[in-house]
Amino acid sequence: MKKCWIPLYYNVKDTHAMSELFEKLAKKGWHFHKLYAFSALFIKGEKQTVPFTVECLIPPRKRDDDESVYEYYEMCRQNGWEHIDGFGQYQVFKAIKGCKQMPLQSDSDLEFDHVYLNEKVTLITIIISLIAAIAFLVIIFKYLPKVYLANDLYLIFDFIVLPLFILIYGFKLCFKLFEIIKMKKEYLFTGEFKTKHHLLSSFLIKFFLSISFILFMSVLLFYKLYHGETVTELPFVTSMLMIALVTKYVEKREDGRQLKIGTHIGIVLICCIAYLVISGISKVFFSFDHPVDESRIIRMIDPDFEGSFTKSSSYFIPYQCKFKIASGNYSYELYVAKDLDTSNLVFDEYLMNKAEWNATAEELKKTLEPLQEPYTAQGYYLNEEHKSIIVHIDTGIIVIESNRRLDEPMVIERFNEQLNNLDLSY
Repeated sequence: MKKCWIPLYYNVKDTHAMSELFEKLAKKGWHFHKLYAFSALFIKGEKQTVPFTVECLIPPRKRDDDESVYEYYEMCRQNGWEHIDGFGQYQVFKAIKGCKQMPLQSDSDLEFDHVYLNEKVTLITIIISLIAAIAFLVIIFKYLPKVYLANDLYLIFDFIVLPLFILIYGFKLCFKLFEIIKMKKEYLFTGEFKTKHHLLSSFLIKFFLSISFILFMSVLLFYKLYHGETVTELPFVTSMLMIALVTKYVEKREDGRQLKIGTHIGIVLICCIAYLVISGISKVFFSFDHPVDESRIIRMIDPDFEGSFTKSSSYFIPYQCKFKIASGNYSYELYVAKDLDTSNLVFDEYLMNKAEWNATAEELKKTLEPLQEPYTAQGYYLNEEHKSIIVHIDTGIIVIESNRRLDEPMVIERFNEQLNNLDLSY
């Protein structure tokens, strides 16, 4: 039995377009079988000319409405319509052969109220999404470290995706508001209203965006794997997709009813556990411990100990590496920025991120104790015990954290010797 699955994005105004689509496919031998949140399933059969109708249940599905819904299906059968499948309030009916079909929706006032209410809910959703996106953008740039500097995924999301989302939804808000006002005036004066079918355009836009996102993540993943870099984005993206897919699967099992808060919490908890598992797997299979590149690291303590060495890159910081000695509690990080201006910004951000006090970079520079001679580089001690330092040299930023004091003469001498041979290229 041949099956065909197609993505399908729909709302209240698209019910007529959905009916026409199902009828058109039936003429080609593809018969509607299942409706999902964002797709529909068709089965290959004989070519038929058969009417379909898609109805919206008013009000939407509730958890204890099985009996009333089955009564509604029986009423539809008596009027010549057989229920095939549905999702939530959207139910698909097929004309029964040999029976006279009666219109299922005859109350124009009820239909208008339902469409108008849906439009208002959509408008409110757009407004809330805009406010949330703008607030999130403000929080990112004002209160959080600029992680996009070290991660291209955050860079693209913060600088391209989120502003583009705000721009598109801003235009959408204006058009939606105009459309609602026009629809209400038209119905008040004529007693009729027309709805635009966005079934095809919505499908094309969202399908294009989904494919673009998948392609981008695939290219980014394979690029990092090809260059042997640590893939930090994989667990996060996989978990987000898992939450979305599991939620829609459970909703389908519940016939599209709105899920209880406890069910949502359970889904999130399950996906969080899955995130931890995926993170562990990714660290094993997608986190590469390279041979230690001695030209890139500084061993201030325990010079003979082996450690783990990983590297990555981003647009603003083309070379990044981390070196850790677990037994000696020694951690070394090197960030080589693309230019001097970027390195100044990166230094300030990591200064605020690594310091023990919450303050601006300028305040920390006045508060923290600077590195003194015999250190040959500029930087600061990050704590009062002098067990952590941050160094700024040319376009490079070095962060060293240890369980041993880093102000001892022998330790400083070792640092200066290795700093002269440190490779800061990218």
